[in-house]
Amino acid sequence: MSLTLDSAPLSAAEVGERGREIYFNEIQSQDHNGEYLTIEILSHDWEVGKKHRETLFAMRDRYPSGELYTLKVGEIVIGHAGSAGS
Repeated sequence: MSLTLDSAPLSAAEVGERGREIYFNEIQSQDHNGEYLTIEILSHDWEVGKKHRETLFAMRDRYPSGELYTLKVGEIVIGHAGSAGS
């Protein structure tokens, strides 16, 4: 199934599952240990930084209605930011 930006909002569980999949398949091999990562799961675009807020706000600026998944690399997942409408 292909997702588009006009798809129905995803549940937190779906965003988490897809975010983890993108991280493990596309990003994990890069050295970002200890940094924060926010992924927009529909575009597979992502932002990495030293502070959670900077990655989240950068992605929210780029994708105001995006489905965002945030984690600290090397640690347990922080959570799902959801879309602007949820």
